[in-house]
Amino acid sequence: MAESRNKFNGNVGVILAIQDMASVIRENSNQDRRHEIEEDRVMRIQGEFHKTKPTIFKGEPNPRVAKEWLRQIKRKMDNQRIPEDIRVVIACIYLEGQAYLWWESIMSMPNIEITTWEAFESIFLEKYFPSTLKAIKSREFVRQLNC
Repeated sequence: MAESRNKFNGNVGVILAIQDMASVIRENSNQDRRHEIEEDRVMRIQGEFHKTKPTIFKGEPNPRVAKEWLRQIKRKMDNQRIPEDIRVVIACIYLEGQAYLWWESIMSMPNIEITTWEAFESIFLEKYFPSTLKAIKSREFVRQLNC
């Protein structure tokens, strides 16, 4: 009797290990499903957004072109009620050439994570609509008001 109890006790460890592995496998499977559902959601919303025919921004050095691209993308996202959590992902689909290379360099920086539209807009304008140009435009505006 004592011998069979010892055999059973030895198997308890194995049984617990198998149960733990099964639990980990289930959790990984659930995470995979959640990831697939999120990917499907992004693809569906992006497909609807694509129907609005958003323009591509290639990184032209003209600040007006950059600002207009950003304005149009934002307006279309607002009109389509694109959720905040995927706006950056969708906007970056419409970056090509130098603009996409710039974005890749931003994303490869350690400790940098641009996930909100405000953060994307800020870093985009910093790159394509520099503060010196903003100052010039502000002075021009004030000059026009004074005339």
